[in-house]
Amino acid sequence: MGTWGTGIFDNDDAGDVREEFRDLIAAGKSADEATAGLVESYGAADVDLEDHNFWPALAATQHSPGHVGTGVIERAITIIDDPAELERWDPSDARRRRAALKKLRSRLQMKPRSPSGCEPAAAWTRRWRRASTSCSTPAPGCCCFVSWA
Repeated sequence: MGTWGTGIFDNDDAGDVREEFRDLIAAGKSADEATAGLVESYGAADVDLEDHNFWPALAATQHSPGHVGTGVIERAITIIDDPAELERWDPSDARRRRAALKKLRSRLQMKPRSPSGCEPAAAWTRRWRRASTSCSTPAPGCCCFVSWA
């Protein structure tokens, strides 16, 4: 796995989780079905240090369009509040990671929107690269609007 920054999606696994979740929702899966499939695929059934990228990324991805799986936000907040999360970072990066987690925690404490549609991540990525926009029909709550520091 590659990590290039302290943001919630600044590593390969988190980005992959976001894309795969969008694809599963666009294919008609429920948030709980998509979550179960991702948990199995990533081996993230338990919350341990190896899952500290998975759960916050999944919670951030689910919260914005309102497709929230059972227990996902709670697991993410458990990780955000765990001192071990910051201890795994270099001191110079821990401050920026703390800020990203604080921003995410604040967002996750807000009530999620009513579920809205998600287009497949591949279509979103093609459009973003071509037109520098995140969606051809942007609307508040669209999963294409997920943007975390």
